[in-house]
Amino acid sequence: MLSVSPYTSTMGRRAKCKSFTSFGQSASHDVRQTHQQTWLKQCELWTSLILDSAAEARIFELELSSEVLAAAPFCNANINNTLKAIIDEMTFAGQAEWLVDKKSEATRCLLFWRKPAEWADLIYAHVEVTGQTGSIVTVYELFHADDASSCEFYQLPEAMWRRAIGVLEKSGRARLFDSEEGSNCMELGIKFF
Repeated sequence: MLSVSPYTSTMGRRAKCKSFTSFGQSASHDVRQTHQQTWLKQCELWTSLILDSAAEARIFELELSSEVLAAAPFCNANINNTLKAIIDEMTFAGQAEWLVDKKSEATRCLLFWRKPAEWADLIYAHVEVTGQTGSIVTVYELFHADDASSCEFYQLPEAMWRRAIGVLEKSGRARLFDSEEGSNCMELGIKFF
């Protein structure tokens, strides 16, 4: 389990799964279904449960560790093998992204309960409202300063804000001034156009 980031969670400790009792307790939902249409519906239900739980608890990363798999909504041992396949389907649908270490198999993923383009739109709307277009702000000012504490993107983790800023860069609305490797990412500048 990654304990360094407050954005990586065990899902079960912080999330309250309102829909879990109506869906997740049936054994048929825990084992990968062999019929394609049933499998797609199973993935849809699990995706909804995972993303809703993550959004409620502001969880951005999920690590498939034994601790996570022992907690709700994954506390049935049968789901362990199915969960990776479900996240593979979520990745294919653009609802998750595996974070792969070059030396090991993927066990950690980003959850897109709000997609990077949606974060980008929220960030840019805030920049326009606060009159910061045409100026340069630091990552810290935008995502971690007290002035940003009321924003939905407050304390957005680096993996997610980099994707959102990337969307803004591609659309010509922002430019990230990257610095040399090893420097503090909080000091990076972002210019908005």
